[in-house]
Amino acid sequence: MKQSEANVQSEIRIALSAYGICIRLQSGMFQTIDGRPVRIGLNGLPDLMHLSFDGRVTFIECKNSTGRTRPEQIRFLAWLTDHGFTAGIARSVPDALHLIGVDRHDD
Repeated sequence: MKQSEANVQSEIRIALSAYGICIRLQSGMFQTIDGRPVRIGLNGLPDLMHLSFDGRVTFIECKNSTGRTRPEQIRFLAWLTDHGFTAGIARSVPDALHLIGVDRHDD
């Protein structure tokens, strides 16, 4: 059975917490009680920001095995990398560990 993106993201957040602080970046739309739409965050903002113990910052867009990256997400990730940040897509804990510069091999 395919894992949900929320589950993938939770697993990644737990695993990365051993290597620094992992922050969930919120973005999206919701409605107030009286029905007014409210947008929070930036369009295409990655799901997570990891601050490593040695000062590196990495932005991570979490997807499950079949999740598609939207054009605005691709543009935001490209903007981040163009400006010197490490940013990418993780579909698993090993993907996320690789992005933050930890290539762990479980024996």
